[in-house]
Amino acid sequence: MISTHKRYIVISTYLMSWQSHFQLSYYFFFNNVISHESFVHETTRCMFYVQNPPQNCNFRPCGNQDGSQVLMSSGEPVDRSLVDVVWHKCIPSKVSLCVWRLLRNRLPTKDNLMRRQVLQATDSVCVSGCGSIEATSHLFLECDVFASLWYHVWLWLGISSVSSGDICHHLQQFTTMLGFPRLTHLFFRVIWFATVWAIWKERNNRVFQNKVSAPSVVVEKVKLISFLWLKSNKANFSYKFHDW
Repeated sequence: MISTHKRYIVISTYLMSWQSHFQLSYYFFFNNVISHESFVHETTRCMFYVQNPPQNCNFRPCGNQDGSQVLMSSGEPVDRSLVDVVWHKCIPSKVSLCVWRLLRNRLPTKDNLMRRQVLQATDSVCVSGCGSIEATSHLFLECDVFASLWYHVWLWLGISSVSSGDICHHLQQFTTMLGFPRLTHLFFRVIWFATVWAIWKERNNRVFQNKVSAPSVVVEKVKLISFLWLKSNKANFSYKFHDW
C-alpha cells in the first residue's frame, strides 16, 4: 500500500501535460514523436505512478488540454470522427498508422523531407517521372502514374465516380458510397486502405529498390490484401477470392 507521505499521480485514459521546469523538455519530446513517428494509437489505459517527485516540481494540468489532444493533435485540430475510421480490427495496425500519418501529412514524402532539410529541392521530384513535386496530395490523388490506381480500382468495383482532391474527403467519399447499404461501408474502407498501402509500397519500391510494377499488377495486390484482411478478421465474410 502506498504511503501517505508519498505523492503520486494516476493518469487513466488521459495523459496530462505538466507545468514545471520540465514542461519544455516534455513538450519537445512528445512533439518530436508525433511529428516524426505519429505515435498515436487507441491507448485505452495508461497508468503512471510518480513517487517522491522533487520538491520544486509542480505537476498540474495545463489548461483544458488533455492527453488525447497532446498525443493526437500535436497542436493542430483533429477531426475526431476520423479516429474510428482509421483504427479497425480488419486493418493491420501498421496500415492504420500509415493512413493516420497520411491524413496528418506526416508521411516522409519528398516535399516533407525537403521541408525538414533532409532533401534538396532538386531531389523532391516525384519518382514516377511526371516532373511534379512529390507532395501527399500529388502522390495519392493527382499523379498520372500512382494516382491512376484509383481508376483501376473503380473499374474493378464497377463504379463511376468523380474523386475528391482532398485526402480526408476522398476517404469519406469512398468509404460511405451513396446508394450502397451500410454493411458494404467496411468493405469500401478496407479497399481504400489497401489501395493507399499499395500506392505507398509501390512508391517505396521505386525509390529504394528501383522496382517498377504496372498499375494492373498493383491493383491485383489491392484485391489480394483487401481479401485477406477481411477473410482473416471477419467471420461472416463469405466471398471466395475468384468472386472478390
